[in-house]
Amino acid sequence: MITSPVNPGIKRVIRLRDKAKEREKENAFVTEGVKLFCEAPSHLLMSVYYCRALLRDEDEKIVKARIDELKKDEGCRAVFEETDKEVFLKMCDTKTPQGVICIVSIPSYDEDIIFDKENGLYLISEGIRDPGNMGTVIRTAESAGVTAVILIKGSADPYQPKCIRSTMGSIYRLPVIYMEDTDTLLSLLKKKGITSYASSPAAKNSFYEEDFRGKTAFWVGNEALGLSENALNGADRKILIPMEGSAESLNAAVSAGLLMYEALRQR
Repeated sequence: MITSPVNPGIKRVIRLRDKAKEREKENAFVTEGVKLFCEAPSHLLMSVYYCRALLRDEDEKIVKARIDELKKDEGCRAVFEETDKEVFLKMCDTKTPQGVICIVSIPSYDEDIIFDKENGLYLISEGIRDPGNMGTVIRTAESAGVTAVILIKGSADPYQPKCIRSTMGSIYRLPVIYMEDTDTLLSLLKKKGITSYASSPAAKNSFYEEDFRGKTAFWVGNEALGLSENALNGADRKILIPMEGSAESLNAAVSAGLLMYEALRQR
């Protein structure tokens, strides 16, 4: 049992929890909670820390069963460590810890396969900054059958703790692709024959009037600033999300959800 807060493994969890540069350097992130532990793909698990004093009786049985299962899995290389309560609490990002924390490898994806998918559906974040919004977008995207979420540099880190919790496990299953800038992505979309749509209050056509059954990408902008001029001018089509009342705009995750689910409905 680990009882020292200066244990190298504990310090590593804290670094990965707090610093995006460490996550990028190690190509790994931290998850917290029983659900995220149980849903983590075995081949991506690197380390698992648990504390019996913080596990509820039912959760302790679930965690024990999952650990036993993973130890028999030849594809799992994870290290399992028990800690005392004081040490475990130092690793936690939540106010009500569930008693299990993991270090997980960031999945890698073949971008050619993703962008060449027949009738692929893509959600592009050009500057969504709120981690809760980002996590909600990823979770909703999986539910709507999106092929991948594409992040332009400057978007929220999808592997920070709050975002991970908001995805409710979707981060394990839905490809997340990074792009350096808007112009690079616009060129790639055109090369791959993907029609991209940008929401704009100046657009003439409602998104209900468009056809999203082919290869489709939706641009969603920063919560305060919206989309850049490059994205608005570079998108193939501008679309309007109708609104009543006096609100100036919709939440970014809500806008993304409306567009993705209209595409799902049409398909």
